Amino acid sequence: MRKALAVLLWITVNAMAYGQLPSSTMNGRVTDLQGARVVSARVTVTSIAQGRSRETLTNAEGLYVFPSLEVGTYDLKVESPSFAITETHGITLEVGRIQTVDVSLHPASANAVINVSEANDTVNLSQSMIQGQINSKTIESIPLNGSVFQVKFPVAMDSYSAALREQMV
Repeated sequence: MRKALAVLLWITVNAMAYGQLPSSTMNGRVTDLQGARVVSARVTVTSIAQGRSRETLTNAEGLYVFPSLEVGTYDLKVESPSFAITETHGITLEVGRIQTVDVSLHPASANAVINVSEANDTVNLSQSMIQGQINSKTIESIPLNGSVFQVKFPVAMDSYSAALREQMV
C-alpha cells in the first residue's frame, strides 16, 4: 500500500512540475505554390540546442501544430511526395508565445531541398498583444480631458475636510 501511494505521489508531483515548465507552441499551414493546402505532409521540428525532434502530419486543412515545445531555437522540415523538401532554420520560440510558420512547397525536381532562414522580424499572426513598459513619464503624459489633477485634488480634499469639520461641530 505504501509503495503504491509513493508511486502515485511521485507521478502527481512530476505531472505538476512538467506543467510549470516554460513552453511555447509552433503552428502553421503547408500549401503549394498556388496556395492549395497540402494534406498529410510530414512536418518535423528539431531543437537546435538539444537535438530532439518531434514529428506530425498536416490535417485536412494543411495545418500542423506542435504544442508544449521548450523555449529555444528550432529547425522545421516539411516533406510531401511530389514536392521538394523544405527546411526553415533558426525559428526562435519564446515563453508562452505561439509562433506561426507557414510553408509553401515547391514541385520536386531530382533531390531538391529548399532552405529558408527564418527572419526574426516577422509579424506574429497568432497572438495580438501590445507590449511595453509603463513608467512614471508615461503616466504623467496621459491626458486628463483638459483637467489638471494636481490642482483639482487639493481643492476637493479641502472641501471634503471642511464638510467633515462642520458635521463634527
